[in-house]
Amino acid sequence: MFKNPHDRHLATRKNYSNNSLDKNGLNVCVEENLKDCKEFKSSLRKHYLQKRLLLKETDLISRSIDIACKLIDHKIYKSAQNIALYSPTRSEVDTSLIFKHSRLLGKNTYFPKVCKDSLRFYEISNFTDLKTGSFGIKEPDCSTNKELSLENIDIFLIPAICFDKYGNRVGYGKGFYDRTLNNINSDKKVGLAFNFQITDRIPQEFFDKHVGFIATESGVTKTYRGGN
Repeated sequence: MFKNPHDRHLATRKNYSNNSLDKNGLNVCVEENLKDCKEFKSSLRKHYLQKRLLLKETDLISRSIDIACKLIDHKIYKSAQNIALYSPTRSEVDTSLIFKHSRLLGKNTYFPKVCKDSLRFYEISNFTDLKTGSFGIKEPDCSTNKELSLENIDIFLIPAICFDKYGNRVGYGKGFYDRTLNNINSDKKVGLAFNFQITDRIPQEFFDKHVGFIATESGVTKTYRGGN
């Protein structure tokens, strides 16, 4: 049994040697290696989710504030008018400060709602507009809130269990963001994560989509892959 996913990565690196390479030279899982990729991503998911759940509430809040301040001071946020956020769950980076600051600046804020196998985004002006929905996560009411099409949203703030420096992410495995934002340029996608959620390398499956920026306590960085 490996104590952390990096040990497993070293032990299973040879299993990825037959994967195809994308234009950035990154391993993309092919059919014969798909099981290894899924197992490795599962080990990453378990390891980093456990680390995140161990955060004390005061630490989570202070780290989230640091991340929010770094993002708010960045040009990608300053130039955006329509911002898609998310309702945090299971110790994800808290977006409440970003939401409040955005409303003060007159920016429009949108939250996702699970609709079958994808996400749709509705404008929210107050947290009381959010109700517990799919998977126990707070969602907008599509009957009372205004929807905005994906192409009209300037930036999407996206949670994850972990990211790598190329913008690849591991979520909960449901694939909602990958499917929904399949045709959205990655430079409009900003991952929010704590510093300890950044790992060396995440193997890709063909349907995986990367983010163009990652915001942590250390600042906002452009991923090595950039836009689509």
